[in-house]
Amino acid sequence: MEKKRTDNSLNKSQTTPPEAKSREEVGQHSRLFILGFVLLSVMVAAALHFQSPKFADPDGFYHFRHASLYMKHGLLSQSFPWVTYSVMSQLQADIWYGFHLLLAPLTLLSDSPTGIKLCGVFLLTLLLCLFFGFCRRERLALPFLWPFVLLFVAPMDLWRWLAIRPHIVSTPLFALLLSFFCRGSLRQIALCGFAIAYVHQTLSWMVPIILVVAFLVRGLAEKTWAWRETLAGLVGLVLAFLLRPEPFKAARLLYIQIVELSQVKQRGIPLSWANEVFRLKNEYLVSDFVPFLLLWLGAVAVLLYAQFSRRVSVPPGRRALLWSSLVLSVLFFQITSLFSARALESWVCFGVVFVAIVYSEYLHISAKLGEVFALAFRRTLAFGGVPLLLWMGWHSITHTQEGFNQVAFEGDRLKPAMEWVKANSRPGEIVFHVNWALFPELFFWNQHNHFIGGMDPIFQYAYNPGLYWMAHRLESGLVGEATSPSPPGVPPERVDTYTALTRDFKTSYLMLIKVGTPKLYEYALHDPRFQVGFDSETVVVFRLQGTK
Repeated sequence: MEKKRTDNSLNKSQTTPPEAKSREEVGQHSRLFILGFVLLSVMVAAALHFQSPKFADPDGFYHFRHASLYMKHGLLSQSFPWVTYSVMSQLQADIWYGFHLLLAPLTLLSDSPTGIKLCGVFLLTLLLCLFFGFCRRERLALPFLWPFVLLFVAPMDLWRWLAIRPHIVSTPLFALLLSFFCRGSLRQIALCGFAIAYVHQTLSWMVPIILVVAFLVRGLAEKTWAWRETLAGLVGLVLAFLLRPEPFKAARLLYIQIVELSQVKQRGIPLSWANEVFRLKNEYLVSDFVPFLLLWLGAVAVLLYAQFSRRVSVPPGRRALLWSSLVLSVLFFQITSLFSARALESWVCFGVVFVAIVYSEYLHISAKLGEVFALAFRRTLAFGGVPLLLWMGWHSITHTQEGFNQVAFEGDRLKPAMEWVKANSRPGEIVFHVNWALFPELFFWNQHNHFIGGMDPIFQYAYNPGLYWMAHRLESGLVGEATSPSPPGVPPERVDTYTALTRDFKTSYLMLIKVGTPKLYEYALHDPRFQVGFDSETVVVFRLQGTK
């Protein structure tokens, strides 16, 4: 019986078609290739995040802690009382809900700054793998290369990829949504649109922009008006808004962060804007993005030459993706250079997609454009493109390391101060922190107390402009003993600082970074109503007398 079974297995193997063996070998090779890329991505992400124990961006402290609250209080919990004078606390909704759900299980690994680093490794690996999946789906030449081109385009771009923010997930999904729209199923389009808006509600407006551009390009280039595909993407977008706790309150917060912020900015109201709200300065385009601009503009030149020569025919699905990525990259380059640097990742993403498609299409068929062009194209790639890519990576890594050495901060710098406040205060007592950008660190170390605001100054301004201006004047470092709720340009209504803190903000503690607000520090140090409670080389916490 055993001999018979052996003979049957031998006969079966001998009759296996060579084509089946070939497909099996190709599949195994493909799986090993994917596994190798994932492992390489993890190693690169870990090396970048753990190159220094310091942190370049504080937002990860907030996102990590908010995500951990879902593991502690339940996935539907929306209570957020920690920012007392902010519409975030007033409306009780989370516009980063999907992103926080994604991070929530990771918060169980380590409840420390190391846990934030691990979240960063996960997000950066996810970025590379999602973009790699796009390259594999589109059968681009050298699919393993383009995710790292996206990563190392420029020092400023790499710096932003090392933050803990939802754009790291949403950006490669933009490329996938465009790919699905040009050549994919309705389910894929709907799911991708849903994922973008669910993980990153602040950039949910990107979904209709991508859909509209791709719809018009397909209609003009292929004479196919993709109404069903467009509707599928919009359905995914709507479901992402509705399938979350407190959807209408979250939509209201989104309106404040996008529309009201734009209105305030247009009126010239000087809030404490983050640099990314403004356009990307020309000096940064020159210092950081010239290599990528050369790649991008070079790809445009190749495309135009190929089109005018009329010797090359690009397949319909690829044609729509090619022209859509070009239009979107031009659009977001204009937004980045003229209005807001927040569009930077979108420009880079669609720019890399466009360059990769041009390279993939015209590398294989450049001979059809003529022997001279083909030779010039290959020599340009060999002697220009490769050194340019290597220089981009070296330039981005070295300048990012320099940035870490200059401006990055220790993850536990505020831990001793917050532990002292927790040990010497009642639950819910308010701590006045002058700089709104410090909230993520304060919140990470201390959920025992409440704070005046955080995340974005527009949320404090929308809650109460008068309270915002009082805090803003103290943050400016120009005043100490008094502040004012009056907006700039209006005769100030002088309010004693102690009175403002105790009467208007109802705070019990004042926390300062000494070098940040020297006048306020000197004032509090010499006013007997402020008692020093915690004092270190950089941080001081005052207890306000008469507040208990």
